[in-house]
Amino acid sequence: MPQKSEPQSVGLVSCQSAEFTEPLTLLSGQVLAPYHLVYETYGKLNASHSNAVLICHALNASHHVAGYYANDPGNTGWWDNMVGPGKPVDTNQFFVIDSLLSEYAAMGFEYGYSLEREEALVLWEGQFGDFANGAQTIIDEFISSALQKWGERSSVVLLLPHGYEGQGPDHSSARIERYLQLCAEQNMTVAQPASPANYFHLLRWHAKNPARRPLIVFTPKSMLRLKAAASALSDFTSGHFRPVIGDDSVQNASRVIFCSGKIYHDLVAERTKLGETGTAIVRVELLYPLPIDEMVAEANKHPNANLLWVQDEPANQGPWSHIALRTSHAHGGHGFGDRMLRRISRRATASPATGSHHLHEDEQKALLLEAFTR
Repeated sequence: MPQKSEPQSVGLVSCQSAEFTEPLTLLSGQVLAPYHLVYETYGKLNASHSNAVLICHALNASHHVAGYYANDPGNTGWWDNMVGPGKPVDTNQFFVIDSLLSEYAAMGFEYGYSLEREEALVLWEGQFGDFANGAQTIIDEFISSALQKWGERSSVVLLLPHGYEGQGPDHSSARIERYLQLCAEQNMTVAQPASPANYFHLLRWHAKNPARRPLIVFTPKSMLRLKAAASALSDFTSGHFRPVIGDDSVQNASRVIFCSGKIYHDLVAERTKLGETGTAIVRVELLYPLPIDEMVAEANKHPNANLLWVQDEPANQGPWSHIALRTSHAHGGHGFGDRMLRRISRRATASPATGSHHLHEDEQKALLLEAFTR
């Protein structure tokens, strides 16, 4: 737990305290179901679950955080003594599995595992979200369409780290647009929570949802260490998943920004720096099914405001195309009356992101400038 002198809060991750493990511990206690998490080359990256392991070192040292590090051929005796034959079985055990660096094989196995073990919360997490490209066949042929094709129900969860932070074309985008293009007939749930509490409630809701369907979650990277992206302990012990989170700090705004994911925290920080008081910033945490009624309700709180969708992905990528179609009356969507939702983003590009960190910073500054001047 945090030191007594520190605020009672839970961050998305903190490698030096229980702030990181608290959401997982709460989840395993609240869901009351087996928790089966698979991660590529687990424990080798500082990602959203990379410290949720129990490792027995050769010199009898140990490091206990949250779960079991099952892929440990050098310590099979230790593993057998813990969960081997003859040991009592806890049906709600929390297993963390280290997988080989093969998205196709690992994701395919976890999809099949989720079919056979319906009561388990089965999650596959990539090192970076775009690594899931290596399992595109599994996503297209099974995860997104097996229910419609064969009546096959899976509740597998894909955790895909996503965020534009200057890490280049291959470590920035989890390709949100691809998953949203596959969405129809309530076949999947797609979300991008920007706080650990809402993430916790999302997973809890998914585990208990009787309508079993896959869940795609675009998970954070730099937000793992961002103090602003923290939740009070009370946010975990009460409440529920919120598809849209409004901004009660601004009344009768002249500008309403809708956004999703990390860009929310960037926009709030920029608003504070500018001393801007006329902009409301609304988080859209659920991308499919799109909570359009909740979005309209937030817009109606500010009847004279310009409406903007701000994303850090290029114009031809990210959620924008999905959002635009579903909020446009001309394309059969449910819009905002006589007000149009306008986009602010990076320009359309063939690559997900620039390979130059300096250019990335220039793009980010221009994006935030336009968001508060348009």
